[in-house]
Amino acid sequence: AVLAAMLAPERVGLARRASAAVEQAHPGLDGAWCDVAADLALQAGDAARAAAVLTEAGRRNLTRGALGSAESVLVRARELAGAGDEIDELLSRTLVLAGKTDAAVTVTTRMIDGLSARGADASVLAAAELRLAEAWTTAGDWPAAEACLDRARRLATDPDLQVRIAAVGARVALDDSRFDDARRLAEQALTGGDAEVRCAALTVLGRIARRQDLAAADELFTRARRTAEEAGLPVAAARAAEEIAIGDVQESLRIDRLSDARERARALGVVAVLDLQAAAIHNSRWEADEGVAAAQRCVAASRRFRLATLPKALVLGAVAHDYRGDTDTSDAWLAEALTLAPDDTHLRGEVSGARAYRHMAAADDARALAHLDAALASFALRPNEVTGSPVVGCWL
Repeated sequence: AVLAAMLAPERVGLARRASAAVEQAHPGLDGAWCDVAADLALQAGDAARAAAVLTEAGRRNLTRGALGSAESVLVRARELAGAGDEIDELLSRTLVLAGKTDAAVTVTTRMIDGLSARGADASVLAAAELRLAEAWTTAGDWPAAEACLDRARRLATDPDLQVRIAAVGARVALDDSRFDDARRLAEQALTGGDAEVRCAALTVLGRIARRQDLAAADELFTRARRTAEEAGLPVAAARAAEEIAIGDVQESLRIDRLSDARERARALGVVAVLDLQAAAIHNSRWEADEGVAAAQRCVAASRRFRLATLPKALVLGAVAHDYRGDTDTSDAWLAEALTLAPDDTHLRGEVSGARAYRHMAAADDARALAHLDAALASFALRPNEVTGSPVVGCWL
């Protein structure tokens, strides 16, 4: 009633005074105070100030790894500002780290188009192309990622940026099974990069080492996690913990380090890959219900954010459904996995392996071996991709 009785200029004046009081009492504008300050700035007729407050809050949330909070305030800041390279850059980085590939590609492409139209410096465009490469890498589109990296390399002259390009290039090369290129680029990034770049390089080197020496891989991933923790990089620390847990899937079936990694990732909102590994561990321990639950979580997140983990999650979920005797769901999930990645020879091998497990459980060894033979034939097309598949052991 009091507010309704005020004239508009009075409300504007009070909002301006209240905004100043809030920022003086809570200079960090932590938690809900950021929204309060932004709303007061809007009531005071200062949309630019509201956008600036939200942008700074988004930056702080991103730094401490609160990706969900960072995304929400940056989206609102973008709506208020109408445009802004700084907001788009922060939002793009947030979405890439959160694995939200569709949104990340959209925001980053919009940013690149705007920068190009305004004739931005080559180094600024190179950094934007690098961010787009990271988005395509998260989506599993290696050719698109490599095309962005090529453009970034041609534009970049700053040594620090060139090292960052090398770190992302190492990950793309590794995921595309170009191991010599991946090692060379990771070693280049390791010697010249900041803490975040070194963590990325150590992770690539660890993944390469894991193909032959799990102890060496564990040491590299632990080094990456320690580097990230010392530098205050919660996202990089969570990624390193994730890789440590993946080693347990192949070696020990320990669940404790995976639980630690999942807690770190849950705080960031990026648990899909950890749920994928949890499904693999539960399947190997014959824990059908837990395997189905973990696979379903990964499938749901992968569908929502269009992650490259979806086909593999469907295969692991199919195996878990087979354990429970739900062959109809298993068949449907395997069929969808093949439809999503028809050219993925490794996935085809895992699908054949999943079908073999079912026949082994039914003591139909002849049909099981036929499926295992098909799996090995698929693996042989790209043997470097296969590191720890249980299908190989079953075939032997």
